[in-house]
Amino acid sequence: MSIDKKNILNITSQVIKRFPEMNGCTPQVQTQKPVQAKSFSNEATYVITYQGSAKLAEGKSIPRHVRVIADGQGNILRISTSR
Repeated sequence: MSIDKKNILNITSQVIKRFPEMNGCTPQVQTQKPVQAKSFSNEATYVITYQGSAKLAEGKSIPRHVRVIADGQGNILRISTSR
């Protein structure tokens, strides 16, 4: 089973609301093996990575990566970012 494009578009819109600098970035989708923990089910999860750049107040820009872990139904389980 894989995640469909509709769910990826839904996740992308949620990421853009939280991180507007990711608008226009093409996400990379990878399948992650099921995690054996109480908070996750035994179904596969997906790692969706966005790469963009954020502008600082001084006018400089820095690279920014947003990593989303989602299930097959398009539910976001975790979001992390680097600055």
